[in-house]
Amino acid sequence: MRKTIGLLTLLLGLGACSNSVPPKNYARSSIEAAFQILDAETGKSESQPKQELPSTVYTAKEKLELQAKPKDNASSQLHPYGTLEGRYQRVSRWHSAIYETESRYGIPDGYLAGLAMQESLGDPLNLNDDGDGGAGLMMLQPGTARSLGLKVYDRSRATGRDLKHGAKLEALVKKHHSNLARLSEIDERFNPNKAVDAAGRLLLSFKERYGSWEKAVSAYRCGHPVRNLDSDDHVQNVLQFANYYLQRNNGVLHPGDFVLAYHSGQVQGYEYIVQAGDTLSEIKRRFEDNHRQSVLSIKDENKKVVGGRIHSNQHLYVESVPRAYAQKN
Repeated sequence: MRKTIGLLTLLLGLGACSNSVPPKNYARSSIEAAFQILDAETGKSESQPKQELPSTVYTAKEKLELQAKPKDNASSQLHPYGTLEGRYQRVSRWHSAIYETESRYGIPDGYLAGLAMQESLGDPLNLNDDGDGGAGLMMLQPGTARSLGLKVYDRSRATGRDLKHGAKLEALVKKHHSNLARLSEIDERFNPNKAVDAAGRLLLSFKERYGSWEKAVSAYRCGHPVRNLDSDDHVQNVLQFANYYLQRNNGVLHPGDFVLAYHSGQVQGYEYIVQAGDTLSEIKRRFEDNHRQSVLSIKDENKKVVGGRIHSNQHLYVESVPRAYAQKN
């Protein structure tokens, strides 16, 4: 697995900026049109069961709970809409498409999952809350989606705000009762497999243009990266979500790993298992070097501040805030 992404601050808001058009000479890759979570392009064994897309998925505006088809095909209730675990569960339904797209275009592990967790909360029928015309799992604008070869409902070619198009999309989703399969035929931004592939190509085009994956993530939102990535909430959110996605997929916490466990406002708590030779100062230094955050305190399993000795395999919680926030306060 490629290098694990650094954990960064969790902020839930989406800004007004929208994604932009990739270079005109960027070719579209072919992908399967079938409405399946496990794409035929993955190269998996034909004996592996394929999961059909749920026939009905509710929109973010209605804030109704989604029902999952987990990897074992057993139906179960998802965690609440918009929560960290809820986002992970919803996005992980399309893990195969995400993994294969990242491999196909050389995108670091988890980046596309992080984008989906940030942009749509994992809801493939999500419409941008301000009705600007962004839609789908990867929240693509109509003009951007067209430039990537997707079929788009309505005639809009906007890469930024288009409130009229947004209103038409909302009416369309209601007209078809949030039927994902039908809506995916009308507008391919609602097809998770095609949306993920398109987002992968868009992200790669930004990486080639601006030189780094973090700048590409920043440009995904506005068409160009911000000057200070440390202050870019969008980048910080995506990278943290990506890391959480990877850690949840691995399913284990090893000594030396920092994994997000909770957050309250700007304060975030990361679970950590002490490894041999660790000291509190070493843990603090390593965390701040890797995560663009400032440590507030290190606590034990009872959430009491640790001030003395620590021992191997001890569970700790590192509480931190974004550096930019710490500097302002």
